[in-house]
Amino acid sequence: MKYLFILLGTLLFSEISNAQSDTNTFYREKDKVRLYTPDEFRSLVFVDSIKSSKSQMLTDNVIMDSSIENGRNVVVFDKKYSFKGSGSTMRIGLDKAYVLKDQQFPKFKIKDISGKTYSLDDFKGKPTLINFWFHTCGPCKAEIPTLNKIMETYGDKVNFVALTYDRKDLIQPILDQRPFNFIQLIDAGDLVNKLGLKAAPKNLFLDRKGVIRQVYDGVDLVYNQERERIEIGDGTSIKNMLDRLLDEQ
Repeated sequence: MKYLFILLGTLLFSEISNAQSDTNTFYREKDKVRLYTPDEFRSLVFVDSIKSSKSQMLTDNVIMDSSIENGRNVVVFDKKYSFKGSGSTMRIGLDKAYVLKDQQFPKFKIKDISGKTYSLDDFKGKPTLINFWFHTCGPCKAEIPTLNKIMETYGDKVNFVALTYDRKDLIQPILDQRPFNFIQLIDAGDLVNKLGLKAAPKNLFLDRKGVIRQVYDGVDLVYNQERERIEIGDGTSIKNMLDRLLDEQ
């Protein structure tokens, strides 16, 4: 049940957190006053505070609108839920991962899916993209083709690492059907907990020294006007961040 709510938060906010990147764009919850900057809005995730294991989610919706308020583009978001059961609530909170910016990535020794052991030192000297995912995360699996294309673009200039607390037997069937070309660090529950990663997908950007320089959610989502639907984009913000790290000496 816990991961159902985590997945819900990921689905909802990955849809809207990257909708706008303009510095003049702000976000406001319907009927609320506070404005969130794009970076602050990316930090908002749904955190479960379930008091009854018998509760069941029935529906979920996010309604988005855009308007001009005092000369600023304001994206208004609304949250609607329907639950069956008693004692269940949800609240908005901050994913702990976002406070990791400008901190050294923790030291670790973790095996990949083939049994090879990696440590943080193996990734120093190049920028590193670490993608956190797990086997039941729909948005995580949906963005894999885009992540593979980004990897193809940069080649060996960047380290591309996928991190999961899942065991090999849980992710291998997915990788057999949907190749994910990143280094697959598995069974990494201790490191995931140390980082405070709750919602997925999550992308951590490390500089050449292993310092966490940025934390993003999933690949940017874009609105396809012809199809009138939101689709996974080409990862522009991810590529822009990698370019910035590559330009640093």
